[in-house]
Amino acid sequence: MPFTNLILKRLIDTWKSELFDYLIDLPSQTVENPEELKLKKRDEAAVFKLESLFSSLKEEDKSTYAKHLISLGFLPFLFRRFEQGNVEEKSHVMSLLLNCIQVDSGCIYQIATSVNKKCLLELLHSKKATPTTNAILFLTEILSMKR
Repeated sequence: MPFTNLILKRLIDTWKSELFDYLIDLPSQTVENPEELKLKKRDEAAVFKLESLFSSLKEEDKSTYAKHLISLGFLPFLFRRFEQGNVEEKSHVMSLLLNCIQVDSGCIYQIATSVNKKCLLELLHSKKATPTTNAILFLTEILSMKR
């Protein structure tokens, strides 16, 4: 068999394998493109890791890290993840927002006006206790804010 035929055969086999993998993965994908899926997964992972970090810190460390996050402009990211995430991720985002409110009372108005009310209502109607508890704690903080 000539050398060029071996190269063409390998190219065709590789192409078939890639096409087969693509066809298998196609039904499990949403309408979004692969880059958006990767970004979404990375953003979800960032929220979960941040929330687990905050839950393991002492109170004084929580305030330091929360102030850093606020100063870095982290709130718009949290608002976006709150709107796009599932109920579990929304609960984690709500917990992070509560930490920000408790640390910096100056950002409470920005958080209160920027939070998506439909998503908050979704947390309130959740069957799980943690999302509902976080939503109630958030509403309590907002209602008790100084005007």
